[in-house]
Amino acid sequence: MTIKQITTSVVRISSLSLLLCLMMSSPLAGANITPVQQVERLTDLQKALDAQLKTVATLLDEKKPVNTRDLSNGALALILRSPKDTSQAEAWLTLVLDSQNMDPASPDYGAIPWRIGSDKVRDENATEFATESWGTLLLRHGGLLSSSFRSKMLAHVPAAIAALKRHTSDSNPKKVEVNYTNIYLLNSSNLLLLGAAIKDTPTIQQAALQFRNWLRHVSTFGIHEYDSPTYYGVDLKALEIAYSNTLDPALRKTLKLSLDYLWTDIAANYFPGRMSLSGPHSRDYDFLTGRGSVGMNLWIEGWSEKSNTKKADLQTVVLLEALSSPSAYHPNESIIKIAELPEKLVSTTWGKEKEDGGDRWNYVTPGFAVGSSSEDFGPQDKPIVWELRNSADEPVISLIPDVTDNPYGKLKTEEKDGHSKPHHVPLHPTTVQDRGAMLVMLDLNPEHEEETASFATNLILPQNADAVFWNGKKTSLTAPNEIPGDVGSILAIRKGGACVGFRIFEAAGADGHSPRIVLKTDSDGAKEHASRLAIYHYQGKAQKLESKHVRVGIASVIRNCKTDGDETDLKRLIDSLSSSDIRSELSRDLNLHNQIWSASVRLAGHPVLMAVRNMTERKTLDRKIGGKPVKAGHLSINGKEMFPDLAKTAK
Repeated sequence: MTIKQITTSVVRISSLSLLLCLMMSSPLAGANITPVQQVERLTDLQKALDAQLKTVATLLDEKKPVNTRDLSNGALALILRSPKDTSQAEAWLTLVLDSQNMDPASPDYGAIPWRIGSDKVRDENATEFATESWGTLLLRHGGLLSSSFRSKMLAHVPAAIAALKRHTSDSNPKKVEVNYTNIYLLNSSNLLLLGAAIKDTPTIQQAALQFRNWLRHVSTFGIHEYDSPTYYGVDLKALEIAYSNTLDPALRKTLKLSLDYLWTDIAANYFPGRMSLSGPHSRDYDFLTGRGSVGMNLWIEGWSEKSNTKKADLQTVVLLEALSSPSAYHPNESIIKIAELPEKLVSTTWGKEKEDGGDRWNYVTPGFAVGSSSEDFGPQDKPIVWELRNSADEPVISLIPDVTDNPYGKLKTEEKDGHSKPHHVPLHPTTVQDRGAMLVMLDLNPEHEEETASFATNLILPQNADAVFWNGKKTSLTAPNEIPGDVGSILAIRKGGACVGFRIFEAAGADGHSPRIVLKTDSDGAKEHASRLAIYHYQGKAQKLESKHVRVGIASVIRNCKTDGDETDLKRLIDSLSSSDIRSELSRDLNLHNQIWSASVRLAGHPVLMAVRNMTERKTLDRKIGGKPVKAGHLSINGKEMFPDLAKTAK
């Protein structure tokens, strides 16, 4: 592709200046991408957005419901594509403006619905998403709009600002707290740009204050909505569009520090074997592969060869807009070097402002990544995960308890706000991890689930593993099958130069039923290239389960191994797990009120891992590695705190 061809392509994204902007602000050496390649990727992304624009246009032609955020973001994409003709963009934005509550006396003044043509989804965050593109559209492209429409849109901005401010107000019972990371940052970014669009100084000041509040909060408690492959993409877009549109030195410093922190976290957990954000995830709608919108950021910055353009939604236009600025943010050389470290032991804290907060551990090597967290986050969390070198579309190994006998995240549950999302049963985990060794204790509670004919803990597995041993016998996961096991069974897998093994030391039944353990590949899993080790706590007539504490205990170890024909390293790992000293017992505390579960494991090459859990109160009492209490860093890599002065800097 010649420079002339590149320039012609860029015109469709925004303007001739984009190529020069990218060359000036492009990633530094080591990101495996040149400015020209980045422009080509952005051009590919624009083509993907063209397909999304056609989808919205079809919905409108067929008079079907359409999301307001798709209309607003689509309008910006239309303007970037055809800046000389804004009529279609204005028509789409008019639909959004006309749906906005413009009654100053209404308690919902300024609010915008999630969808036009249907009230099924009642999302309190609809205004944040619907107005995400408004500020930058007015600031950068307002002069392209017809005067009558521009006047109309500007008249709606104060109402939108009122709704956004109400959402973070202390008087609002549904207030967005600072730990609701993606919505708080999106709210702050929208206030900043909308305030700038109408020269509303108090609103700009409130936005700046919110950004500082978020950074102060993170400096003390960590990122609550931690390492979400879906919502880190939202966070980055909100921060990057704000950063690229403000000239205030103090605010730019705050925004840059926030972006540096997020990208350092991403770099720390970057696993080159899958070119992914590895480790535990707080909110992950892809139960199998753990992919999300942050993959677009990785791809554009050259950290991933996997093109995510097929899954690009119209919200991605905000990222394109941010990168078209001469002051666009890109991870610096020091952050890129963190991503390229051959071995990373990462520890962070999250949500410590409440008792339900926890810590997070992730051990990343060229051949594998393994991570754990000892607290629940929500119905889409992934607190315990093992990742092997494989295709981005292949499943990672993770624990998913469920009551559907279909734990692959393809069945959706309609939530109170009308959205349908995958759900799993809470793990209530306690974990202790020493690099590749892990002690896992789950205290499951099925009593809050609906009537079910099945309740199981599932260890999701990649179907195309290079070698699989189940209880010492080599087997295959490629065809539908079901091989029984028992407490004490050992599963070992080799894939891409790494071996991982699991030994089940506790598996309880529910409601008086004995557990049934099987290694299986079923038709639903095979469609997704997934198999599973299923621990069925209950199978039978559909009923409401009454058991409150269903225990699962697993000892695991993962390490690099050779790919020789006789599987010597894999067999050594099996022998190591088989001979490991594992102890597990139940007791009562001194007052005989609480049931206590204690477990320990000594795995070859690792110190003793020990944990104590109060099952009655569902909380971890003690965790030790080699007799020393487990203590996570704030954002620590190989024992070094990456932002030791963040609290002081964020003031």
